[in-house]
Amino acid sequence: MSVCSKFMSVLVVLFAAVFCVAKENYQVVLLGDLHYDSEDIRLNTDNLKPYQKREMQRNFAAWEKNIPVLLKAAADYANKNDVLFSIQCGDITQGDEGKYEFAATSFKRVLKHVNQDQTKPVYIVRGNHDCRGKGKLKACADVLWEYMKKQDVVFPQPQESQTCYKIVGKDLFIFFDAMRVNLQTIESALQAKPDARHIFFVTHIPVMPCVFAPSGIAWICGGKTYGEKLRSLLAKHNVIVLAAHTHVTSYFDWKMPEGSIKQFVSFSIVKDPALVPQSVNYSGTEYFQMFEKKFYPTLKGKNLLDLQDFLKDFTGKLDHCTKYQAVAGFNVLRIDGDKVFVDIYSGKLDKAVFTRQIK
Repeated sequence: MSVCSKFMSVLVVLFAAVFCVAKENYQVVLLGDLHYDSEDIRLNTDNLKPYQKREMQRNFAAWEKNIPVLLKAAADYANKNDVLFSIQCGDITQGDEGKYEFAATSFKRVLKHVNQDQTKPVYIVRGNHDCRGKGKLKACADVLWEYMKKQDVVFPQPQESQTCYKIVGKDLFIFFDAMRVNLQTIESALQAKPDARHIFFVTHIPVMPCVFAPSGIAWICGGKTYGEKLRSLLAKHNVIVLAAHTHVTSYFDWKMPEGSIKQFVSFSIVKDPALVPQSVNYSGTEYFQMFEKKFYPTLKGKNLLDLQDFLKDFTGKLDHCTKYQAVAGFNVLRIDGDKVFVDIYSGKLDKAVFTRQIK
């Protein structure tokens, strides 16, 4: 072997060593709902329902300034730090565009927005709004799914589900298609890294309850058909769930019979950067007492039955939780060996307003 070849071999070994160290300690940027929306890709807005019109106006206002500023801040952080990639946890678009061409344009535009300042990859799972409206499902498959197929991820069953995974050093990231629940894809991903140190389960719809009002009790993945099986499977592997959907930044630590599920929810629709962020902590007992005292006497019919089922299914399984009020921005998942933290960026987005140790 020549001196040059030996030198190159040493460089390869050194690079591999540095790469492994980077995988021992690294960061990932988290983005929640973005709901991209624009007046010029909307059809028949006069026919929208009142709640859809309210959502549309909210989106227009947020995208006029606040969300572009947020995306630039998140990209700057990723580019300047040891961030391996960013994750957007679904509802990247609003939906309701009215026809396929507008829906496809919406995906194309928002992907450009999200990536334009990034030098690191951005991975995305689809949310319910990414499937909402005429032509939206096809546009999601043609644009968003095609985008993800070009990323460094593995699809266990590409004909059945958009669920995919990525092995990062000792850890496993599963990007779950919550719009088409398929437990086999999760099992395949888990088998790909059976000795994973940390398992991060990225989904738009939360796996565990994480709401502070009865209207959102049913906002959990899998419903009656797959929900219990899904939670049991994930608890056995003590996963960390990274979700969105509820429009409230929160953290819940659940202790299930099979193991633990720790769930962090991100929210990125910045309405007013001047709002003062706050955190409210509950023990598991306090959380369920709050539900019973505040809502039980006022609910009727199906809402009351939903609350009764909720209390029956989950009371006693929650260790503690935190609601982050007036918090919208980006978050940083920070892996430090066997420990996992989330730094929460809101307001001016120049520093973390809260840090949560998850593991």
